[in-house]
Amino acid sequence: QSDRLDDKALAQRAKAQTLLGTIREQRGDLAGAQDAFAQAAATTHALVERSPNDGDRVFDEAQNVYWLAYMEWRRGEVAQAERGFKRYAELAQRLVAINPNRAEWRVEEAYAGSNLGTLLFEQGRAEEALVAFRTTFKIFEAERLRAPNDKQRLTDAANARAWIADSLLMLAKPRDAFIERKAAADLLEEGVAAFPKDQRLAAKSVATQLGLGRLEIDLG
Repeated sequence: QSDRLDDKALAQRAKAQTLLGTIREQRGDLAGAQDAFAQAAATTHALVERSPNDGDRVFDEAQNVYWLAYMEWRRGEVAQAERGFKRYAELAQRLVAINPNRAEWRVEEAYAGSNLGTLLFEQGRAEEALVAFRTTFKIFEAERLRAPNDKQRLTDAANARAWIADSLLMLAKPRDAFIERKAAADLLEEGVAAFPKDQRLAAKSVATQLGLGRLEIDLG
C-alpha cells in the first residue's frame, strides 16, 4: 500500500517537473528547462525501474528523455543530446514491445528516429542520418497506409522522404535524391487534394515543388 502511494507521489512530482520544464523552455530559459527535465527524467526512470512493463510509465519517461535531449541539443551539447535521442529510441521500441497495437506508441519510434536523424544530418553525418530517416519513413508509411485519411500521417511520411532526399544530396547522389523528393511532392499533392482548405499543407506542397524544380535544373 505505501509503495503504491509512493509511486503516485513520485508520478505527480515528475509531472510537475515536466510542466516546469516546458514553462521555462517557452520563456527561453533553456538551462532551467534542462535542469527541470533532468529531474523529471530521473523521477520517471525510478518509476519505470519499479514497473518495467507499465507502458504509461515508459511513455512518460520517453517524453522526459526526449525533452532533456532536445534542451541539450539546443544548448550545443551535441554528444549528450545524441545519447539522449538514442535512449529515447530505445524507450520507444520498448513501448511497441509492450503493446504493438497502440498507434501512438508505434509512431513514437518513428519520431525518435527522426530526431536522431536530424541531429546527425546537422553534424554532416549523412550516411548515419540516411539510415535513421529510412527507418523512420518505413514506420510512417506503414501508419499512413493504415490510416489513409489521417493528414498527420501523410505529412509525416512526406517529411521523412524529404529528409532522405536531403541526406542523399549531401552524399552527392542527386538522382536518387530527385526520386525521393518527387515521391514527397506527390504525397503532398495528394494531401492538398484531400484537404483543400489547409493552407499550411498547400504552402508545404509549393515549397517541395520548388525544391523539386531546383533539383531538375541541377540534373539538366
